[in-house]
Amino acid sequence: MFDGVKVEYYISKISFARLLIPTVLPNVDKAIYLDSDLIVRTDIAKLYEIDISDYYFAAVEDAGWRYHSKRMYGKETSYYNSGVLLINSKELRRDEYPGKLKKTIFQNKTKYELGDQDVLNDVFRHKIKPLSISWNFHHDSYFTPEMYVGYVDCDKDKFITIMNNPYIRHFTSPRKPWLVGIKRKLKNEYLFYERLTPFYKKFLNIKKNISMETV
Repeated sequence: MFDGVKVEYYISKISFARLLIPTVLPNVDKAIYLDSDLIVRTDIAKLYEIDISDYYFAAVEDAGWRYHSKRMYGKETSYYNSGVLLINSKELRRDEYPGKLKKTIFQNKTKYELGDQDVLNDVFRHKIKPLSISWNFHHDSYFTPEMYVGYVDCDKDKFITIMNNPYIRHFTSPRKPWLVGIKRKLKNEYLFYERLTPFYKKFLNIKKNISMETV
């Protein structure tokens, strides 16, 4: 279904799998999808309990929404980040969404640059509930009022409060917190949890072979 859809060089094609969760898990009516380059810093049940009965998904508007929406549609409109998704699987199955995916991808795949995220927005953006940026904070340490017009959280003081203590911190872009020399807010917290994983020692060997020249 996704053959020919462009993805960023640092992202695997398996990223499209998030769009198939309602099909892969046919007995699950509601699900949360999380990218691997993030840390959850609050009770995830709070996200799960958000009402999306009238939507297919809930997501946070992407930090680059202005650019990406113009790229996709020639105008400024909603464009969401796919790294944190609350999914109404039951409603998606009821509307036989794989057919909508196939049709839209077939007609538009040449305009996609960000893989599953472009597909998600192109097919479902009118049925996505906007979430507070605290649920997928990937905006780093800056605030430009013009950039955040239309966001659920666009007040500067509130933005700074969320930036210092987000529910979920998402390390987007190739500048990953596990790379040497990369400075990201809450990087040390990510590394703390990394050390608690059962595959930490194996990961250390992988990191030895990663150089900054590849980023």
